Amino acid sequence: MTDPIKPSNLEIEMKMMAERAAGKALPPNLKALTERHIERVLTLVDTMRSAGVDESLVRHSVREIIDSYEKELVDALTRIAEGNE
Repeated sequence: MTDPIKPSNLEIEMKMMAERAAGKALPPNLKALTERHIERVLTLVDTMRSAGVDESLVRHSVREIIDSYEKELVDALTRIAEGNE
């Protein structure tokens, strides 16, 4: 059986990912990006659990959102580094 995902752990993981990528002085637009993805993940977890979806599928779906977040974060940091944002 797959252990249930804890929403607080997801939030911590995503905030730590942003901090590792951009340092403690995360620009406001990236803070907003982080918060938006955290909300998406938490909403997805609640919705899927309410619908009785198996925890392994919940985990897979969360992983897809976190991967999407990481890509958006890297893209945003690249634009910042290139002076395009």
